[in-house]
Amino acid sequence: MDVVYDSYEELEYLGVHEDSNDTLSASQEGVPALAEKASGGLHLVSTQEKFWYTDGNVVLIAGDTRFKVYQGLLSARSPVLARLFHARASTAEPDPNVAEGLTSEDAPDGCFVVRVSDSPEDLRHLLRLYMPRGLAVGEPTFEMISAYIRLGLKYQIRQLSDAALALLKDHYTDNFDHWDSARICMAKSQAGFGDIHAIGVVNLARLTGELSLLPVALWRCCRLGSDLVYGYTREDGTRETLTFEDLGLCFAAQEKLIQAGVRARLRIFSQKVAIKCQTSTKCKEVLAKACRSLEKKTDLVASTDLFVPYTRICGALALCVTCLSEVKARDKEERRAMWKRLPSLLGIVVPGWGDELE
Repeated sequence: MDVVYDSYEELEYLGVHEDSNDTLSASQEGVPALAEKASGGLHLVSTQEKFWYTDGNVVLIAGDTRFKVYQGLLSARSPVLARLFHARASTAEPDPNVAEGLTSEDAPDGCFVVRVSDSPEDLRHLLRLYMPRGLAVGEPTFEMISAYIRLGLKYQIRQLSDAALALLKDHYTDNFDHWDSARICMAKSQAGFGDIHAIGVVNLARLTGELSLLPVALWRCCRLGSDLVYGYTREDGTRETLTFEDLGLCFAAQEKLIQAGVRARLRIFSQKVAIKCQTSTKCKEVLAKACRSLEKKTDLVASTDLFVPYTRICGALALCVTCLSEVKARDKEERRAMWKRLPSLLGIVVPGWGDELE
């Protein structure tokens, strides 16, 4: 027999499942391996086996998927699971809300069965950390990090949720220099991360209260086009979308972002030459030509991307060394200014944002 736990206040957590072939994960140390990744160390592992251990002592059910696993390993990590298993073990009578269709075959060898309400896919990621096997195969995906954060909070596995948040903050940083230096890599989308996942990051920021994630995540949402409304399909088949409030922020911010970007580019290509310029006539003409060329690059100039470097708009400029240096400085200054203003352009308040630029 099984017990259904759906209350977020009580045992608000769980879920756990396993069906067929899939990738297992992490090092033998589980969470410590994830903590290592914050500085470059998490490894995932691959296997074709199910989470159905013949000597397991608890069957966890999420949806139509079951796992036969070890109470001790999970209880040692999570006080919530420890309380859940203890409560289930001390239940004298079957719960009247047990799932239908369970027989003694569903709980072999005297195992008790616990039905949980979370996504089977999310809890599979959790089991992969604590019952891993196989060889290292790559970087954690957004779906994994998302599961670690949400289930780490639910199960009160603080080390897991903190380490996963550290990984997410590396992708959605609040530090301009770190973000600017990693922009090329981020533009290519790191393995397991897509632009559409910005929607999930916004929701995780709201869930955890990590406001520093919001500016970059909301800004990326503003650049999703119609996908912003429809969201994306999670591993469990459900749709991940923004709340109406956050959708409203994105719609309201788009015009502000475009206007701020256009003004910044006009300032970058102003015809003001350097004081020490020895070829002022030529340099003024080059800058004027660059300014006129903006109309041919409206896809970049009048976009929500405030941080496009000037070289992508007009290419190399045939300026003297001094004027070129000043254009580069104005470009960097404008992008830093946009970074500092990003929360206000998005209609949010993020304490401490841009302090490193003071």
